[in-house]
Amino acid sequence: GSLFSVNTISGIPVMEVFSDNTIRMGQYSSPILTVGTSSVTIVGSSATSPSTLLISTGSLVITRSGSASPTDALFDVEGAQGQLFSVIDSFSGSLMSVNDISGFPILDVRSDDSVTMGTFGSNALKVSGSSVIIGVTASVAPTVTGSDGQVQFAVVGGAAFIYAWLGGRWRSGSLA
Repeated sequence: GSLFSVNTISGIPVMEVFSDNTIRMGQYSSPILTVGTSSVTIVGSSATSPSTLLISTGSLVITRSGSASPTDALFDVEGAQGQLFSVIDSFSGSLMSVNDISGFPILDVRSDDSVTMGTFGSNALKVSGSSVIIGVTASVAPTVTGSDGQVQFAVVGGAAFIYAWLGGRWRSGSLA
Protein backbone atom coordinates (compact mmCIF):
# COMPACT_ATOMS: atom_id res chain seq x y z
CA GLY A 1 0.00 0.00 0.00
CA SER A 2 0.89 3.61 0.47
CA LEU A 3 4.15 4.23 2.33
CA PHE A 4 3.89 8.00 2.57
CA SER A 5 2.32 10.95 0.81
CA VAL A 6 2.60 14.71 0.51
CA ASN A 7 -0.88 16.19 0.80
CA THR A 8 -2.75 19.39 0.09
CA ILE A 9 -4.22 21.35 3.00
CA SER A 10 -7.38 19.27 2.43
CA GLY A 11 -5.44 16.04 2.97
CA ILE A 12 -5.55 14.89 -0.69
CA PRO A 13 -2.22 13.41 -1.88
CA VAL A 14 -0.31 15.32 -4.57
CA MET A 15 2.66 12.93 -4.30
CA GLU A 16 2.42 9.36 -3.05
CA VAL A 17 4.99 6.56 -2.70
CA PHE A 18 3.79 2.94 -2.70
CA SER A 19 5.36 -0.32 -1.49
CA ASP A 20 5.37 -1.73 -5.06
CA ASN A 21 8.02 0.88 -6.05
CA THR A 22 5.45 3.16 -7.69
CA ILE A 23 5.43 6.95 -7.22
CA ARG A 24 2.48 9.10 -8.34
CA MET A 25 2.48 12.89 -8.62
CA GLY A 26 -0.23 15.36 -9.53
CA GLN A 27 -3.97 15.46 -9.06
CA TYR A 28 -4.97 12.40 -6.99
CA SER A 29 -7.69 11.14 -9.36
CA SER A 30 -5.51 11.55 -12.47
CA PRO A 31 -1.77 11.88 -11.71
CA ILE A 32 0.36 13.61 -14.35
CA LEU A 33 3.49 11.58 -13.49
CA THR A 34 3.74 7.91 -12.50
CA VAL A 35 7.13 6.29 -11.90
CA GLY A 36 7.21 2.49 -11.78
CA THR A 37 10.05 -0.02 -11.51
CA SER A 38 10.69 0.02 -15.26
CA SER A 39 8.64 2.88 -16.70
CA VAL A 40 7.73 6.54 -16.38
CA THR A 41 4.33 7.72 -17.54
CA ILE A 42 3.72 11.41 -18.21
CA VAL A 43 0.11 12.37 -18.94
CA GLY A 44 -1.24 15.68 -20.18
CA SER A 45 0.40 18.94 -21.04
CA SER A 46 0.23 22.59 -20.18
CA ALA A 47 0.47 25.34 -22.75
CA THR A 48 1.37 27.85 -20.05
CA SER A 49 4.25 25.93 -18.53
CA PRO A 50 6.24 23.89 -21.06
CA SER A 51 8.52 21.22 -19.68
CA THR A 52 11.70 19.46 -20.76
CA LEU A 53 12.26 15.72 -20.65
CA LEU A 54 15.97 14.98 -20.27
CA ILE A 55 17.31 11.47 -20.89
CA SER A 56 20.97 11.26 -19.92
CA THR A 57 21.43 7.52 -20.51
CA GLY A 58 19.38 4.85 -22.21
CA SER A 59 16.67 5.67 -24.73
CA LEU A 60 13.20 7.11 -25.02
CA VAL A 61 10.61 4.56 -26.12
CA ILE A 62 7.17 5.82 -27.09
CA THR A 63 4.34 3.30 -27.22
CA ARG A 64 0.66 3.72 -27.81
CA SER A 65 -2.00 2.09 -25.70
CA GLY A 66 -5.73 2.03 -26.14
CA SER A 67 -7.58 2.57 -29.37
CA ALA A 68 -6.51 5.35 -31.70
CA SER A 69 -6.94 6.11 -35.36
CA PRO A 70 -4.01 4.88 -37.51
CA THR A 71 -3.69 8.47 -38.77
CA ASP A 72 -3.16 9.84 -35.24
CA ALA A 73 0.42 10.83 -34.57
CA LEU A 74 2.37 8.65 -32.18
CA PHE A 75 4.92 11.45 -31.71
CA ASP A 76 4.43 15.14 -32.55
CA VAL A 77 6.67 18.17 -32.36
CA GLU A 78 4.54 21.29 -32.27
CA GLY A 79 5.88 24.77 -32.95
CA ALA A 80 4.29 28.15 -32.36
CA GLN A 81 2.83 27.99 -35.89
CA GLY A 82 1.64 24.35 -35.80
CA GLN A 83 2.83 20.80 -36.29
CA LEU A 84 6.47 20.66 -37.44
CA PHE A 85 7.30 16.95 -37.22
CA SER A 86 5.25 13.82 -36.67
CA VAL A 87 5.60 10.05 -36.56
CA ILE A 88 2.38 8.27 -37.50
CA ASP A 89 1.33 4.84 -36.23
CA SER A 90 0.17 3.52 -39.61
CA PHE A 91 0.55 0.43 -41.75
CA SER A 92 -0.28 2.41 -44.88
CA GLY A 93 0.32 5.98 -45.85
CA SER A 94 2.56 8.49 -44.13
CA LEU A 95 4.88 7.14 -41.42
CA MET A 96 6.88 10.30 -40.69
CA SER A 97 6.75 13.86 -41.95
CA VAL A 98 8.54 17.16 -41.54
CA ASN A 99 6.04 19.94 -42.16
CA ASP A 100 6.02 23.56 -43.26
CA ILE A 101 4.46 26.16 -40.96
CA SER A 102 1.03 25.41 -42.48
CA GLY A 103 1.29 21.77 -41.38
CA PHE A 104 1.77 20.40 -44.91
CA PRO A 105 4.61 17.86 -45.35
CA ILE A 106 7.78 19.01 -47.10
CA LEU A 107 9.46 15.66 -46.33
CA ASP A 108 7.26 12.56 -46.16
CA VAL A 109 8.39 8.98 -45.47
CA ARG A 110 5.68 6.53 -46.51
CA SER A 111 4.86 2.89 -45.82
CA ASP A 112 5.33 1.99 -49.51
CA ASP A 113 9.10 2.61 -49.05
CA SER A 114 8.94 5.97 -50.81
CA VAL A 115 10.20 9.36 -49.69
CA THR A 116 8.88 12.61 -51.17
CA MET A 117 10.33 16.09 -50.74
CA GLY A 118 9.16 19.50 -51.83
CA THR A 119 6.08 21.66 -51.74
CA PHE A 120 3.01 19.62 -50.76
CA GLY A 121 1.31 18.20 -53.83
CA SER A 122 4.18 18.93 -56.23
CA ASN A 123 6.57 16.23 -54.95
CA ALA A 124 9.63 17.98 -56.36
CA LEU A 125 11.70 14.87 -55.55
CA LYS A 126 10.47 11.34 -54.98
CA VAL A 127 12.63 8.34 -54.13
CA SER A 128 10.82 5.03 -54.51
CA GLY A 129 12.50 1.63 -54.59
CA SER A 130 15.45 2.02 -56.94
CA SER A 131 14.18 5.10 -58.77
CA VAL A 132 14.49 8.83 -58.24
CA ILE A 133 11.83 11.06 -59.79
CA ILE A 134 12.23 14.81 -60.13
CA GLY A 135 8.99 16.82 -60.30
CA VAL A 136 8.01 17.46 -63.87
CA THR A 137 6.25 20.07 -65.96
CA ALA A 138 5.46 20.01 -69.67
CA SER A 139 8.10 21.67 -71.86
CA VAL A 140 9.96 21.17 -75.10
CA ALA A 141 11.70 17.82 -74.59
CA PRO A 142 14.78 16.54 -76.43
CA THR A 143 13.90 14.97 -79.76
CA VAL A 144 16.03 11.86 -79.29
CA THR A 145 14.72 8.65 -77.74
CA GLY A 146 16.14 7.99 -74.29
CA SER A 147 16.44 5.07 -71.94
CA ASP A 148 15.13 4.90 -68.37
CA GLY A 149 17.28 6.95 -66.04
CA GLN A 150 18.96 9.01 -68.77
CA VAL A 151 19.24 12.70 -67.83
CA GLN A 152 19.84 15.75 -70.05
CA PHE A 153 20.15 19.44 -69.22
CA ALA A 154 19.03 22.29 -71.49
CA VAL A 155 18.35 26.01 -71.58
CA VAL A 156 15.07 26.96 -73.25
CA GLY A 157 14.10 30.63 -73.58
CA GLY A 158 16.48 31.72 -70.82
CA ALA A 159 15.24 29.05 -68.37
CA ALA A 160 17.31 26.03 -67.39
CA PHE A 161 15.65 22.60 -67.54
CA ILE A 162 16.59 19.10 -66.57
CA TYR A 163 15.12 16.30 -68.67
CA ALA A 164 14.87 12.72 -67.50
CA TRP A 165 13.69 9.75 -69.58
CA LEU A 166 11.16 7.97 -67.35
CA GLY A 167 8.33 5.65 -68.23
CA GLY A 168 8.88 5.87 -71.98
CA ARG A 169 9.00 9.66 -72.31
CA TRP A 170 10.99 12.74 -71.42
CA ARG A 171 9.93 14.57 -68.28
CA SER A 172 11.28 17.94 -67.26
CA GLY A 173 11.54 20.38 -64.40
CA SER A 174 12.73 23.97 -64.27
CA LEU A 175 16.07 24.75 -62.59
CA ALA A 176 16.44 28.00 -60.68
